[in-house]
Amino acid sequence: MPTVKYLPLQQHLQGAEADFWEATFGEVESVLGFPLPNSARAHCEWWANNPHRHSHAYAWLDAGWLTRDVNLHAGTVTFYRTELARSSA
Repeated sequence: MPTVKYLPLQQHLQGAEADFWEATFGEVESVLGFPLPNSARAHCEWWANNPHRHSHAYAWLDAGWLTRDVNLHAGTVTFYRTELARSSA
């Protein structure tokens, strides 16, 4: 379960019509309403699809999305809807 802090990201992804979102870190921050932690800009692992090591990952995993193509230099990440989420929409 995502922490309340990251609930706006989960809700944003649940309401998305497209199956992927190529987002800048700034766009993610706009959705969240607060700056990402420094570790999100310094370590690709922050964006890992692993809720056991990263509780914030529940925000996108519980919405039926995964992350990929994290580019720390450009400050971008791609979220994409899983097959399971597509079939239940």
